[in-house]
Amino acid sequence: MTTSFYLGTNFWTYHGRIFVSDRSERTWIMVLAAWTLKLATLHMGGSKAYEKWGVPVATGFLMGYAISILMDGILSAVRFFIPF
Repeated sequence: MTTSFYLGTNFWTYHGRIFVSDRSERTWIMVLAAWTLKLATLHMGGSKAYEKWGVPVATGFLMGYAISILMDGILSAVRFFIPF
């Protein structure tokens, strides 16, 4: 039987004798991608390009993600109290 049968969710993955959250694995991939993009920007364009392009793009992505999470929370609360 699968792990999701026992726990009722696919949030956890079984590795040997311990359960590991899937979110922690995805977080490290995103950190590695951000670090690689930062190094590439600094290597190709220098600190001026990093300050002009890298920081605003990263800030825009983070703000967009935060706004989408906020909207999802609001809509989920509305759907919870007004189901149909």
